[in-house]
Amino acid sequence: MSNPLAYPLHRTSVVPLLVLVASGLLTFGVLVAMGYPYGWLVWGVLAAIPAAFFAVRNPQLVVAFVAFLLFTNAPVVAFKFHGLPRVAALVGPPAALGTLLAYQLFVRRKPLVFPRAWWWAMALLAVEVVSAMMARYPGLAIGILKEHLIEGLGLFLIFANLIRDRQCLRQVVLALLLAGSLMGGLSLVQQLTHTHRNDYGGFAQVPFEGKGFATGEHHRQRRSAGPLGEQNRYAQNMLMLVPLAVLPIGGVVGPWRKLGYVLAAVLISAGCMLTFSRGAAVAFGILILLMRFTGYIRTRHLGMLAVASLLLLLAFPQIASRMDSLGTLVGYLRGDTGAQTQKLDGAITGRATSMLAALRVTADYPILGVGPGNFPLYNREYAKVGGFRAHDEDRAAHCLYLHLSAEYGLLGLTLFLGMIAVTLRDLHRVWRRYRDEDPQLATLAAGVAMALLAYLVTGLFLHFSFIRFFWIIMAIACSIPLIAAREQALREDRSAPTGPGQGTRATANDSAAIDSAAIEPGGTA
Repeated sequence: MSNPLAYPLHRTSVVPLLVLVASGLLTFGVLVAMGYPYGWLVWGVLAAIPAAFFAVRNPQLVVAFVAFLLFTNAPVVAFKFHGLPRVAALVGPPAALGTLLAYQLFVRRKPLVFPRAWWWAMALLAVEVVSAMMARYPGLAIGILKEHLIEGLGLFLIFANLIRDRQCLRQVVLALLLAGSLMGGLSLVQQLTHTHRNDYGGFAQVPFEGKGFATGEHHRQRRSAGPLGEQNRYAQNMLMLVPLAVLPIGGVVGPWRKLGYVLAAVLISAGCMLTFSRGAAVAFGILILLMRFTGYIRTRHLGMLAVASLLLLLAFPQIASRMDSLGTLVGYLRGDTGAQTQKLDGAITGRATSMLAALRVTADYPILGVGPGNFPLYNREYAKVGGFRAHDEDRAAHCLYLHLSAEYGLLGLTLFLGMIAVTLRDLHRVWRRYRDEDPQLATLAAGVAMALLAYLVTGLFLHFSFIRFFWIIMAIACSIPLIAAREQALREDRSAPTGPGQGTRATANDSAAIDSAAIEPGGTA
């Protein structure tokens, strides 16, 4: 079976992206090594040269390059570690995407498209606004609301409108795989060489204050946190990339391409596992089972994964000791209390207490919740009612669903799940419709759906934060049904009978009508 990431990628689509990414990284690395105090300024000027060149020749490459920057958290790293002005870090990537969107809308006369999930997202935004107005701490709620508008809905709408064809889609996915491979490779080198004090320019951070876990009497294992500085969130982002790297392997033509995807899958998986995140480990196992049951990986692939996992355990036996607490938790839930309770570590008991507090807050504020960002201020009070561990500070719910229900009420949670359900339904329709006719597109739809499912599973242990990574994947997921609808409309238009001298009916001037047809309510997208 062929795959959407496996069919030949032309030189014009892959090589310029590789050159663009490599030139930026090389320049950045040289400046960091030199310790230049204003390296960000030189890097920005030098990076602007290839960026401008490729933007003129192929504006879609800029979309992929910005996706690479955002997923590696490069703007924030440049701000925190290398002196980039905060305004440049915040405004730079959105300005580049906004310029491209303006070019699409006003120069190429493309219409602004709204995926079906957009209307669910707008309804969720309305709930957020009302909840923020009624919040006990409205200032905090408005700050979170602004973040959701800029890093959430704004980013989602821009990416969904810029990813309009398969070429751009392939380039964006390739950029994400390059980002994951880079971050995972740095984490692997850091752990193998025990250079935890070296943050590799800020892209391989390892928190030290109160972090890590004991693996012996005098040793604590440090956990990779990537460019985010937060281990569990870094694991979640890497896990979303695993299906995009694994699924194409079986259909790749050519040993070098196959090796590239295998290497990307290994590096991304290693970066995920070296966070020693128990939630990500559980989600990783569920994800592998999903890929097996859907038929995109075979039994022999499971054997290869088992061998790779064994090698990883041999290289890092700390992973097994880290997972011991999961067995302890299972035993406790089965009723084996006593000694088991003593073995439950603080992270598990603290999160369980926060989850119970979120349930109590939802029970008291069931419709609209307590407002965006307000739950941590209620958590300490509600945690005292009953739980495993008393809180000395304001804490998040550590669960996506309980976090949403506590801050936006059951209405907000329902709208969020409805948005995800609509997106997964459309991806499933594309997979079912094209699995025989166009297996490349079907496989990509399945891979992105699994990326969303990976986020949902890890969401059992993480609340709704670092939202730009989720919305980038959501934009990619929503673009696939739109691309499928556009291509189907073009095929139908070209196959329709025409009168004498009329020629082919589908022309460049028809693109606006095709875009509009792709998003009509009740359409096939």
